[in-house]
Amino acid sequence: MMPSYNFVYDFAMANLQQVKVKGKNFVARCPLCGDSAKNVRKKRFNLKFENEKSIFYHCFNCNASGSFISLYARMKGITDKQAYREISKKKIDNIKKNWEKPNQIVESVQKNGFFNEYKKDWIGINDKPKGVVQTEFQKRLLSFLYKRRLPKSYPFYIATGGFYKNRIIVPVFDGDKNIIYFQGRSLDNNADQKYLNPTLTSKKMIIMNEHSFDTEKYIVITEGIFDACLVGNQGTCCFGSSIDDDFLAQIKTKTKKGIIIALDNDKTGKSSIKKIIKKSRYAAFLRYFKMPFDDIKDINELVIKKNIGIVYDFILKNSLSCFEYKVKEKL
Repeated sequence: MMPSYNFVYDFAMANLQQVKVKGKNFVARCPLCGDSAKNVRKKRFNLKFENEKSIFYHCFNCNASGSFISLYARMKGITDKQAYREISKKKIDNIKKNWEKPNQIVESVQKNGFFNEYKKDWIGINDKPKGVVQTEFQKRLLSFLYKRRLPKSYPFYIATGGFYKNRIIVPVFDGDKNIIYFQGRSLDNNADQKYLNPTLTSKKMIIMNEHSFDTEKYIVITEGIFDACLVGNQGTCCFGSSIDDDFLAQIKTKTKKGIIIALDNDKTGKSSIKKIIKKSRYAAFLRYFKMPFDDIKDINELVIKKNIGIVYDFILKNSLSCFEYKVKEKL
């Protein structure tokens, strides 16, 4: 069975960059050579659909050309024969299904590796890419980590397909390395939804780095998941709407030293800390990170702009007792 126009259309939209549709022709940046390096807007790749038996591509930059089967094979890193079989088996309904938002997940699935199956659509920094598509996505992941100064020691991924496609995936693991939760961060800073997460009946049970904590050190609770990654094994964040006493009670059992609240240095972050100090029964026993720079919003920006090395030590050095924080902020 040869691919239909709908199949080719879905493939082009999912795998080509800067696609323009002209009738049944697709013009885009070449996925094989990367196209013009001097002009990022040039599109020299053409994919022409005449009928189901006549679908060809040609790049006017690298001169690559061939059938849709051969293009599919090169993009996926498989043989032409394997590509033909794969295309023959795929149905348009199955492709669309992969783009639907996952159904709401009940609380119990967190502990049985339910989210492990999502990895079929992800590639990590240490995975060997198969084909041009995965190679391109892996480059985007590495570029993002480099720009944000995020540690490569944490197992970040990028989604190459499915509902979370083109998002940086930050997984949370249980003690057996099963994925119990994750966040998907859009590479587009102007996206309507910068973060997309699986829907759970309760997120208070999720503690990032729970099985990596050193009980002889402080646990640092940040506002964002990337900030927690920068703190290291002692970093965690709240996936619920706020840091409440139920969450603090769980964290308290994981450390003999104490807890540091390190939220964003903005109106929302300061308001959240004020709320904790006024309403939490643990307020007096917590420490609070006071950002020493007025122009820095969060820990990630701190690392990028101030070249901070060991983030945990910096936060500890700039943390205050409840009384000291209230005096500084005049609460």
